[in-house]
Amino acid sequence: MLRHVVIAVLLGLVLSAASVACADALTSLTFTFEPLSRGRTGGAVNVNGARCMTVGGRWEAASAAKAAAETLQSLVMEGARAEAVKVGKAQGGYAITADDRRIILVDEAMATAMKSTRDALAAEWAGRIRQALSSPYLALAIESHIVPLGERRTFAVKGYFQQVFVTANAHVVQVQFDPGARMLSVVGIAAGETQVVLDAAGAKVTLLVKVMKYAGRIAATAEAVVTGRIAPATVIKQAASAAIQYSINTEPGAWAEVSDVLVNTPNIAPGQSATVTMRVSLHGPNYLPVQATPQVRVVNEAIAPTPAKVLMVSNRPERLPSYGLWYEGRVPSGYPARLLYHHVNATRANGELAVELANTSDHAVRVQIVEAKGGPSHDEVFAGHKAARDFLQRQADDIGYMVTIPAGASYTAAAQVVKPGEVISGLVEMRVIGDGQLRVGVRLRPPSSDLMVPVAQMPPERASTWIFSEPHKELSAQYRVGSTWAFATIGDKQVLSSTGRELLDGDYGVFYDVTFEVENPTDEPAHVELALMPGGGLARGIVMIDGQIYETGLLRYGEAERVYSFTVPARAKRQLQVRTMPESGSNYPVKLVMRPRGVWD
Repeated sequence: MLRHVVIAVLLGLVLSAASVACADALTSLTFTFEPLSRGRTGGAVNVNGARCMTVGGRWEAASAAKAAAETLQSLVMEGARAEAVKVGKAQGGYAITADDRRIILVDEAMATAMKSTRDALAAEWAGRIRQALSSPYLALAIESHIVPLGERRTFAVKGYFQQVFVTANAHVVQVQFDPGARMLSVVGIAAGETQVVLDAAGAKVTLLVKVMKYAGRIAATAEAVVTGRIAPATVIKQAASAAIQYSINTEPGAWAEVSDVLVNTPNIAPGQSATVTMRVSLHGPNYLPVQATPQVRVVNEAIAPTPAKVLMVSNRPERLPSYGLWYEGRVPSGYPARLLYHHVNATRANGELAVELANTSDHAVRVQIVEAKGGPSHDEVFAGHKAARDFLQRQADDIGYMVTIPAGASYTAAAQVVKPGEVISGLVEMRVIGDGQLRVGVRLRPPSSDLMVPVAQMPPERASTWIFSEPHKELSAQYRVGSTWAFATIGDKQVLSSTGRELLDGDYGVFYDVTFEVENPTDEPAHVELALMPGGGLARGIVMIDGQIYETGLLRYGEAERVYSFTVPARAKRQLQVRTMPESGSNYPVKLVMRPRGVWD
């Protein structure tokens, strides 16, 4: 709504000059205040710029004139009539009132300044005000207004009139005037602008109306699903954001912003639910903004985990020189896939590294997503370590969420802004539930860019490379207390890609399950430890034992660090199951070593 303006039109009224009229040939009815010229005490009340009342006397005269002009202007907006103006004796003089509101108190000083008496000056001023209000006029509180498409807005029409005719562009708005309620009704029927003209037998007022579409629609509620032994608040928020994305309908060129995601519980177990309140706003050029706080009910659904059958690796090139699509692959139903990505933003601008899932099926596809990321950071070892550590824990507990991607639509499974020179590392495991297939892309795009283009507008898919069908290895080693240490080398299998042309040096993203058989033939309990030892350059490592994550610091070649220790009773055997995974950013292979505890303490 724009500034508060009064527009009024009188029917060509010409007041008599002999009566010292407030204005001639009135085209609008506007009361204003004007200070008197320099050296004179007081002020004037004008109607449409012409002098109506000169208020002199003591120093309070100027403020009295200003208050009178403001009160008269307010009375015009309320549709005051001439007969409402009264003069009555009051303490200190004579009061001019209208509709029980005091306009001004004429006191002795004012009368003396005008060489009159209090009652005579009050009667004269009241007569002039009645003359201004005695002819028909129209008044609206605004001069322009925005009406949402398909919605109705009403406006009070004030003034002194008998009958009003309304005209407007019928292709843009539908208008109606209720004479009893004195209300103008405007319904937006098409985007555009028009002037709504009200005509009271020549007294006219114009309202500029602009009809606009909302930037979109936001559903009040949505449903979402998470998975896992315990789904934390971060995953609950991801699931809610995914669900709300497809309950929002935006107009072409509009976009959505989600902020202040509030979860009513820190985590939920299978069978439990949580309520997520989200603040969503929609914006776009030439659209009305939309704001809402939808609620999403998130349920933890117990499903049977299925290990990944293929590994996709996005690391060629590692340094991304420009925006664009840098990796493509495909996830069909029945073939859960794990994606590992590790890239440096080698451009001179901020970028958003995004994992995009496009549904190329002719029906909606439901997919489970388990993901973790590290960075952005200038330390690639740290970024890769954090991504691997968090992913190993989430994957073991099947901590993820479900998203249903409509046919021909897309979903951003992971995205993070990366500054020039920073590295981002991550892993995403995707499992299509039911029939369907997804086109997977890793893209460096401008920050805060729109969602992916529809599948129909995508370029043809490139031939898939760097896809490996052996994302899981099993090893075993035996250690006899008092004998040679046991070693298991991680990351030296050089997995071959599905095309037979690429070797995955370091086996990054491949799960290693290692079984250590430990025998203590002595008559005393044996204290043993599992250590990690780099095989080349700088490296960090993680192992999972009995669902618990153990990690190392930064190690150099020739160093070793204990990650786990335990005791084997006398003349007993123990089996230790270890899961690990080569980490992006570190130098692999590395060795897991089973040995006596405290060797290098």
